[in-house]
Amino acid sequence: MDVGHEEGESALIREPNRMVAATLSLVKNSKTPVAMTLMQRLTASDVKRLTTDRNVPEALRLSAKKRLSSSKH
Repeated sequence: MDVGHEEGESALIREPNRMVAATLSLVKNSKTPVAMTLMQRLTASDVKRLTTDRNVPEALRLSAKKRLSSSKH
């Protein structure tokens, strides 16, 4: 019985979720200069939420809207 193996698998599943959450937090932080680059790693639903978030800089919201409109074509 290898209990550590099962715990290791669940940790591997949670790790990408933490990375996405951390990336989203960095993008939403208006003082993060690499927000435009990091936005490329976000899912479409996260980008859609950025378009309506008033706490996000206007330039980032416009970039998010542009990304959504280009992905629909």
